[in-house]
Amino acid sequence: MTDNFLKFSKEAAKTLGVSEAVMLETINNSLKTKNKESIDLSYLLNETTFWKEKKVLNLISRLQLRGLVIHDKNNKTISLASTPSRGIKSEENLSSFLERKESLIRKGWQPDAALIDQASEYG
Repeated sequence: MTDNFLKFSKEAAKTLGVSEAVMLETINNSLKTKNKESIDLSYLLNETTFWKEKKVLNLISRLQLRGLVIHDKNNKTISLASTPSRGIKSEENLSSFLERKESLIRKGWQPDAALIDQASEYG
């Protein structure tokens, strides 16, 4: 039986946390292996069978909040934020921001768990 090993940076683990560092490296390796700018969420779930889907989504959310990855929830794809030609123009970013600014908060809304964790971490 052949076993695949995950390698990750000690500095990334120290800065982000071990799970986040493993997820970031898994995303990076998957992008390199497939030679693409984004990967399907389903592919990432197959690569991380040691975590439940909820954990994977939580880790992706944490990495996105830190500006390291982009999770396109409509297309169910993940890419690195540093990918130069990710196809998003600054006008699109601005319109996306304005859309969020004008949206109303629904009754019973709660922030994402990763956002609460990050707010607690930063104080």
